[in-house]
Amino acid sequence: MPGASPGPASQLDPYGVAAYVDPVTDLAAYSLPPASPGAQMLAGPRAAAARPRMSVSTRPIIQMPPKPGTMGRIVRLGNGEMAVTPQNLQGPIGTGPAPPPIPNTDPPPGQPIIQGMPDGTLAVMPLPAAFAGDDSGQINAACLQAGGAQGYGGLVRLAPLPYNCLSTIVLPAQSTGQTNSTNAGYARGQGPVSIHGVRGATVLNMGAACTNLFYCHRTDWWNPQQNSQPTPMMFGSSIRDIIIDGTAAPAGAIGIDAGDMWGFECTGVMIRNLFSAAGTSIGFYKCNRLEWSEKWKVELHTINVDNHVVVDVVGAVNNQTSHEYCDWYLYMYMLGSGATLSGVGQNGLTFQNGAFQGSPCRRLVILIQDK
Repeated sequence: MPGASPGPASQLDPYGVAAYVDPVTDLAAYSLPPASPGAQMLAGPRAAAARPRMSVSTRPIIQMPPKPGTMGRIVRLGNGEMAVTPQNLQGPIGTGPAPPPIPNTDPPPGQPIIQGMPDGTLAVMPLPAAFAGDDSGQINAACLQAGGAQGYGGLVRLAPLPYNCLSTIVLPAQSTGQTNSTNAGYARGQGPVSIHGVRGATVLNMGAACTNLFYCHRTDWWNPQQNSQPTPMMFGSSIRDIIIDGTAAPAGAIGIDAGDMWGFECTGVMIRNLFSAAGTSIGFYKCNRLEWSEKWKVELHTINVDNHVVVDVVGAVNNQTSHEYCDWYLYMYMLGSGATLSGVGQNGLTFQNGAFQGSPCRRLVILIQDK
């Protein structure tokens, strides 16, 4: 271009290969014929240079993110992208009814709910307060994990905290079954899973849909020769140091439903406020659904329950009505007629459908307070 036509001096790259020309600054002093190709090429860049855009601020749009759930606000996501929270489009931002909250039923990412302990037990923490979930879910998961694929049984521990239980906790009275009956010294029907809390501090609150908090029964009947293979008699599960609160439970709810095992243990347990207008709720329900239930140790505190303790037989094989050889320590607080929602008082200890304590009765200690 130099010498042949008007124009800027050549601007070669360091390698002397290509020439670079700025069509706006380098050709600003030259006027080309309007219809020429060169003029058309320069028209766009020159127009943009004549009307420069305002500079774009690089400051964050929001210095501090709004509180979670704030409607119609711009938020910066973790990956740097921007988003707008939901809002009511029928009116200006910030007006109109707020949408109903979406219940959170899963723990937040990275928060361990079930933790393995050094002694081989499993500890279960309740869901954080911000999550309206069912704590029975992770407790059930821990019970299955404690039983394990090999059926050795185990112990689930609960923290000194309140738990929100919306469904039944199934506590396996045996981990070994007919499909895994040859575990290193473990015969069929063994390997119970137990659950322990912290005395006076672990509270399981039954929700409005929780008709039965604990269900603990064997699934295999004793061998016909009883203490012999393939199903010898073995300890059942234990529930210790737990408070069960039935204030929000439905009518006819049951705190603990257990049976069909040898040597079940329930100690340091309190069941309270389990009553309804129907008068059908049960605190502790010892029931033979499969076989006999003997050699138990029950130390139980019940407060304001329609039916504090019921001993029953429902469909047990060969009419197994025995509830013999058990130790009972029952501390019942009953307010008496008309003092509960049932309006007809409360029942203490009830044996029904042929269930019997029999002889010998090892210990039966009942303390009743009615005011």
